[in-house]
Amino acid sequence: MKIRNTVQLTLAAGLLSLLTACGGDSSTTPTTTNTAPTTEQVAAFTSSYNGGIAALKTFSGLTSSGFVDLFDDAFLDAGYTKQALKDNLTQESFAVAVAADLSSFPVATISGVTVAGCDTNGVCTLTATVTNADVDTTTTTYSIPVKFSSGKVRLYGDQKAA
Repeated sequence: MKIRNTVQLTLAAGLLSLLTACGGDSSTTPTTTNTAPTTEQVAAFTSSYNGGIAALKTFSGLTSSGFVDLFDDAFLDAGYTKQALKDNLTQESFAVAVAADLSSFPVATISGVTVAGCDTNGVCTLTATVTNADVDTTTTTYSIPVKFSSGKVRLYGDQKAA
C-alpha cells in the first residue's frame, strides 16, 4: 500500500504541475510567428484532453496511448518527463485492475482554450480554464507551454528540471 500511495502522490504532483504551471519567464518568452494551430486543432486537443482525463478512472484509460500522445516527446515540467508520466500511469493501472474504485484522479476539465504566441519551433502558450467538479466546484485559469507540430497540439511543459 505504501508504494501505491507514493505512486499516487507522484502522479498527483505531476498532474498538479500541469494544471497550475505558468508560462516561461522573460528569458523563455516565445517570439510570435504564424505557426499557431487552427481553431479546429485546438478543439481537437481540448476534446482529447478532457476525454483522456475522464478515462483515467479506468484501466483502459490509464493504458491508453492516445492520452500519452497528448504530451510531446520532449515534455518536461518541473522535472517530470513524459516517460515518468507513462511509468506512473502503468503503476496506477495495476492498482485500478485490482480495485477499480482506487483511482486517484480528480474529475477535471478544461474549457475556453486558446493557443497563441507560437515561436519558430512551434512552442506556444496554451491558456485555459480548468474546472474540478468533485466534491465542490473549483475553477481557475492557467497557462502552460505546448508544442504545435505535425498538425497536433501537445503539452510541452516548462522545460525545467526542477
